[in-house]
Amino acid sequence: MKIRKILGSIVLAATFTFVAANSEVQANGETIRDFTRISGESRYHTAIEVSKKGWANGSSQTVIIASGENFPDALAGAPLAKKLNAPILLVKKSSVAADVITEMKRLGAKKTIILGGTGTISAAVESKLNSVTPNVERIAGQSRFETAEKIAKQVGGSTAVVVNGSSFPDSLAIAAYAAQKGMPILLTTASDIRFEQKYSNYIVVGGSLAINDTVFKKLKQTSAIRIAGKSRYDTVKAVVDKFYPATDTTPLVASGVSYADALTGSVYAAKQGVPVLLVGKDKLPVPTEKVIEEKKMKSLKVVGGKEAVSTYALGATKPVVAPVSKPTPPPAPKQSSGEKLVEKAKQYLGTKYVFGGTTPSGFDCSGYIYYVHNAAGIKLARTNTSGYYSMTNKVSSPQPGDLVFFSNTYKAGISHMGIYIGNGSFIHAGGDRVQINKVTDYYWKDKFTSYNRFK
Repeated sequence: MKIRKILGSIVLAATFTFVAANSEVQANGETIRDFTRISGESRYHTAIEVSKKGWANGSSQTVIIASGENFPDALAGAPLAKKLNAPILLVKKSSVAADVITEMKRLGAKKTIILGGTGTISAAVESKLNSVTPNVERIAGQSRFETAEKIAKQVGGSTAVVVNGSSFPDSLAIAAYAAQKGMPILLTTASDIRFEQKYSNYIVVGGSLAINDTVFKKLKQTSAIRIAGKSRYDTVKAVVDKFYPATDTTPLVASGVSYADALTGSVYAAKQGVPVLLVGKDKLPVPTEKVIEEKKMKSLKVVGGKEAVSTYALGATKPVVAPVSKPTPPPAPKQSSGEKLVEKAKQYLGTKYVFGGTTPSGFDCSGYIYYVHNAAGIKLARTNTSGYYSMTNKVSSPQPGDLVFFSNTYKAGISHMGIYIGNGSFIHAGGDRVQINKVTDYYWKDKFTSYNRFK
């Protein structure tokens, strides 16, 4: 691996580990030369450890509180947190950990700012926080877009960052830089501007699938540039190449498949003037590796535990397991028809949304249902969402392969559907592509109608 040639090969008989507070420093010949890990037993505790690392006792008058379960309202929080010199701490919708309260007291906080409405962070949590700080402010709108715009008004500035509000990677790629430079983060859809165009300049982060060319051209009428890559990791590299000219820095590294650690780490990174690099749980993506090589980054600060970012994600080589000669394969577990349907449905993740689309070149929500069922060997006639709703019965205990219906999305009444895949999640053609969401996600929970099964 090129990175080891740049950083030097260190051959050790053992891995040296030094533990101080909740940080871990390692050096071995299989990973980056050295790295420090900032982590706790959960994302909530990792956020606390980041706060301890970046803010001394009594050093922050304000604390930003965001959801550790839902990303939309938290996406725009980093620039405001940096402006107020405030760490971002995470809570659940209906509870706040005692350790969060302890950390607020250590910081000497006098004010708490909650990002999101009571559907994201409950009034009971607000009341609990109010018992710690005499001043509690909630920034919330009717949607994630409006919430981001309200946060932006408090950030100020003449240049704004624009990202797709349906996913988090592009926001995480730019959050540290936006926070460092005092630029608010605004949210849009792939095809629609969802904020007042009052800024002098815009930095659009993400390709044309995330924010299409029509939206970009409207922003460019003012002044706009686009920063994008083929993947979330390529986009991070593009951000670093554009905005971080310095070499031999120590960046933060966080999971690119979950938002929480990168979000809370971005404010700390902004204070340090360094980027946040993203990796897979067990994989060092090529674009991230290239950033480390080209910027001659000799050490890293990893935000998150080994379950979020393993040493394999930092360059360690996975052990080779010797094959067993002529092994007897175990019998394959028998799949139910619902499991087969879900397996087939997942093969089309990322396929673009096309109104009226019924093929892998593009789907709408009912066209996706039609195609996937027939591809899985389940004969189904083509109709619309309300038609499929009338062909099914409601069920109280959904199984993988059942349908999920929603009302009052882009029109009144039954208007959207997906396939239930288990654990409260569903796969559907919505937004700009086929994607997976939780039924309890910010947008979907109030529009959920029922789980249904064909008669």
